[in-house]
Amino acid sequence: MLRLMNNKDWQVENIAPLLLDSYYISMLSEKYRKNPLFGFLGEFTERFLILKH
Repeated sequence: MLRLMNNKDWQVENIAPLLLDSYYISMLSEKYRKNPLFGFLGEFTERFLILKH
């Protein structure tokens, strides 16, 4: 991680969106996995976020 932070190609602007996306995907999967009514919505949202990149 320290090497990543010292590399000028990988600055905070590049890392922060990746961390936020992975956080939201894990949060959505935890929330919607247990509720069958929103299971489809959570799966659709996760796929949309993954395909966005």
